[in-house]
Amino acid sequence: MIQGNASRETIRGRLLELSPRAFEYFAGDLLVFLGLQHVTVTKASGDGGIDAIGEHILEDGLIRVVSGVQVKRHRHTVGRPEIDRLIGSLTGRFQHGIFITTANFSLQARTRASETPLRVDPVSGEQLADLMLRHRLGVADDGQRIDEPYFAALEARGSRTPPPTMPTGAPVDDLISLTALSYALRVDRSTLRDWLTRGRVTADQEDRAGGRSVYWFRRSRIEALQRQFDRTPPSDAAGWRTAFLTFVRTAPLTRSYKPVMLRVLMRLADAQGHVALDALALGFREFYEQRRRAGQRVELDGLLTHEPTRISHAAVRTLLIRYPLDRFVINGFLTIDPTDDTVRIAPAIWHTLRHVDMLAITEWCEQQIDAYFRRLG
Repeated sequence: MIQGNASRETIRGRLLELSPRAFEYFAGDLLVFLGLQHVTVTKASGDGGIDAIGEHILEDGLIRVVSGVQVKRHRHTVGRPEIDRLIGSLTGRFQHGIFITTANFSLQARTRASETPLRVDPVSGEQLADLMLRHRLGVADDGQRIDEPYFAALEARGSRTPPPTMPTGAPVDDLISLTALSYALRVDRSTLRDWLTRGRVTADQEDRAGGRSVYWFRRSRIEALQRQFDRTPPSDAAGWRTAFLTFVRTAPLTRSYKPVMLRVLMRLADAQGHVALDALALGFREFYEQRRRAGQRVELDGLLTHEPTRISHAAVRTLLIRYPLDRFVINGFLTIDPTDDTVRIAPAIWHTLRHVDMLAITEWCEQQIDAYFRRLG
């Protein structure tokens, strides 16, 4: 069994170790992270090559693109014939396709996927592993280790008698993990666990694996829980812009990290709203180094309290990711792309921000920083 540090290779290896049924359950969990809504997981057989169906909903519901999804646990490179078969399954039924594999795609397969009028988006094993690392799906809270209890729980579900199906073809136990639900609700996993402990939300199934409980929730509950906790995502670009600006201005401060990071982000973002994570970390550290050189208090406590220059660059990056960036990522405002180590402002936000918004964000950051350090005294 593959264990140890979470990397692309260890994650792909662990996926390949799953039984066929457990991998189907994993694939159903994965769909939450693809931006699809109203997802239906199809029957294990007789699905015409389509493993799931979902909708991309744009502009407050005015535009709906129905997608057919195929997920394959392959060791071999996916060739053009497999893309052709998916296109055949999509034709006349769907407007868009997604082919996800644990392997890779040949050049001919990628060319065919890009040329078809239907449009098929290929997701390789490396991209799949990157997505799992980014959202800590199958990855422990520290982001460093394989979450073995998660995979063990998938196997436990897979070993049970196959469930009956509803009229739609979706399994009665079409369940998603706590990680997937936290992503759908735009809250961190610890918050959702706290809600479970306090009885604010209940799990539909619980498995014991690796000495801990692994919780599962019916996919059909997502929208109701979003309404219950006022976590329904914005439906259009204007809504995302408003939500982002509100979060920037009103989020409470327990440290100075958020406005410091955001001020650097606004200064360094390129024309696409992208910033190299290393550059962001350097600008973040420089703020605290300047305060130390000026004889000013640096922070309440933590890594940066006494001598920021002695902290390693890797430690600053980790701090940046774990605290200020994590809150923005959870809310869908930013993403961290591990393939090129880049922080990206969500396009729906970046393309609607005006110059006056950028100036206002910088001003709000300055005000929050000043108020925070005045409070420290």
